[in-house]
This record gives sequence, structure tokens and C-alpha cells, in this order.
Amino acid sequence: MDFITIIDNTLNQTLAYAFLALSVYISLRLIDFPDLSIEGTFPMGAAIAASIAKYFGVVELSIPAALIFGFIVGTITASLNVYLKIGKLLSGILVAIGLYSINFRIMGARANLYLTESENLFSPLRKADIKLSNFIFGNEAPTILYPVSNFILLLLFSIIVFLLYKFLNSEKGSLVRYGRSDNKFFFESIGINYKLYVILGLGIANALAALSGALVAFQSGTASTTMGFGIILVALVSLVIGEQIIKIFHKDLTDLWPIILSPVLGTFIYYIIIRLVRWINTLWQSYAGYPDPTDQIQFFNSDIRILSVIIMVVIYAVRKDKMTSLNLPERL
Repeated sequence: MDFITIIDNTLNQTLAYAFLALSVYISLRLIDFPDLSIEGTFPMGAAIAASIAKYFGVVELSIPAALIFGFIVGTITASLNVYLKIGKLLSGILVAIGLYSINFRIMGARANLYLTESENLFSPLRKADIKLSNFIFGNEAPTILYPVSNFILLLLFSIIVFLLYKFLNSEKGSLVRYGRSDNKFFFESIGINYKLYVILGLGIANALAALSGALVAFQSGTASTTMGFGIILVALVSLVIGEQIIKIFHKDLTDLWPIILSPVLGTFIYYIIIRLVRWINTLWQSYAGYPDPTDQIQFFNSDIRILSVIIMVVIYAVRKDKMTSLNLPERL
């Protein structure tokens, strides 16, 4: 039963953050734009969704609103680069910093916004989760299982991935895929404005980041202006893990269909690793004396960031030669 709980809970967390990793895949791998603005777009999606649900009571519009405003933010970031000639990294940094103030205002001049049960889009799903868990497992049901929520999130992810795949294989989508800065002279030679497709691609990427933030806000029941701090590293680690696993079974990382699934696979593996580390930490605390806040050997929640850094460094140290031989973008 514990194994079922771990897989179920990890999948629930994965399906919300997978959209964030998919966002990084589009911006980084497709259009070669290292976009740091998602550290502001992610909490903005959460802020918009939570504010619409809390202040306006129209929970159904929270997800579409997060998508729309996320797309707008992405177009602004891209426009700073392609029209004002501001560097890619600096464009993302400027937008992310600006969004910190905007998100604070969106949430009614609050740094944190908490949702009640009636304001949470996932409340009906939570009730359905409990009923189905009790029906399947009876009195032995774990305290927290999300069968219905996971099904709905998996369905949502499948639909978005399918639509994204169809779009990227269309004529317009192909221009987004190849609308990188190193192809701009080719585009201009055949009379195509590559800038528009960079803007479109980054808009889609940020829309997915905002969607991820909105889903996480409803999962946790809260939105925060600081919830995007370091979140890009989580997305990067998840994407790289997924790519390395996919490459074991499919060597060509330029093939769209298998690699578009790498974000969700990598995110799942990443959170399995996090849960494994926390489980080991629980064993250590039980051995050393629980709880002991002065014990510096134990794993704190703040250590997730340094763990992500270690995972990324290890992957690149082990796989660097093979990764660069694929002629993928060098920078993250």
C-alpha cells in the first residue's frame, strides 16, 4: 500500500509540474531561447488562478485566464529580444523581476493567498478521490490517494501534448521549431519574418508555465509571490533526466514525438528521487532522534535546490560527450 501511495502521489505532483518542463523544452530546445522569465510566469499563473477563484468566484475561468496572460508575458519577453535587441537572458530576467511586483498586486497586495474548499477548483476532484479510494481499498485506503485527480490531469496533459505535437508538425509549427536565431538569415532570404515565430513559440512556452503554476496553486491550496524562486532548475533537471532516459530507447533526440514526452517522464523520475531522499532522511531522523532541528545532517526542504544542482551536474558530467555530439544547443 505504501508503494501505491508513493507512485500515486508522485504522479499527482508530476502532472502539474510536467507542463513547466514542457515549457522549458519549447523555449530551450526548439527556439534556443534560455528563458528565465518563467520564474515570474509560474507564480503569475498561480496568482491569477487563485485571485480569480477567491475574489471573483469564477473558478472555471482561472485556468484559461492563466494560459492567456502567460502567453502575453511570453510575447513580451520575446519582443524585448527581437525588437529592442535586449539579450535573451536579460530579457527573461527583466520580465521575471517585473512580474514579482505585478503578482503581488494581482493577489490583492498579499505575498500569499490561501484558497478555501469552495474556492478550490480541485475540491470536487478531492471528494471523488476519497470516495473511489474507499470503494477500492475499503478501510485499508491510504490517507491520501488521487485516482480521479490523476486521471483528469493525465487527460489534460495528453490533450495538450497531442495538440502541441499536431501544431509543431504543421506548416506554422515547423517555422516555430526552426525559428532560431541561427536560422534568421535563411528565413529572411525566403521572405519569412522569423521574429513572429520566436514570439509565438515563447508565448506558448510561457502559457504552459502559467498553466503549471495555476495547477500547483489548486493542488496546494495556496499561491505565493516567491513560489517561482529556483523553479527553472527543477524544470531543467526534469527535462534533462527525461531526455537521457528517452535516448536509451530512441537515439535521435531531434525526433519530435518521443522527445516531447521526456518532460513528464523526467519530472516523474525527479520527484521519485526527491521522495527517496526524504524517506532516507526519515530513517535517519528516527535513528538520531526525531525531531532535532539542530541536526545539520538531516534533509531540509530548502535542500531540494542543492539536490537539483547536484543531479544536474552529475548528469552533465557523465553524459556530456554524448549530449554534445547530438548537435543540440550547448547552453541551458
